[in-house]
Amino acid sequence: MSFTLELFDNPEIPLVLQECHRILKPGGRLAVVSMTKTNPPGVAVRMYEWFHEHMPDYADCRPIFARRALEESGFEIQDVSLSSMWGLPVEIALGKKT
Repeated sequence: MSFTLELFDNPEIPLVLQECHRILKPGGRLAVVSMTKTNPPGVAVRMYEWFHEHMPDYADCRPIFARRALEESGFEIQDVSLSSMWGLPVEIALGKKT
């Protein structure tokens, strides 16, 4: 799932991941690539979030905590890697259905 999860509203993210967890076979894996938040958020993240809030047609997604969302939906985290795209932090998380 690449840059998809952050398109959902926050209350919908656990529902999407729970459905993914439900349909996977035991031992099945789900990879999520998403913009992620940093603490504290950098300038690029703050600017992107401002654009998302004021111009959602142009900046339709926003940074989320994908790894935490996977863990809270019952996935065991197998691997996490951090990268960046256009100065925005990107997280690649691999979760396994236990």
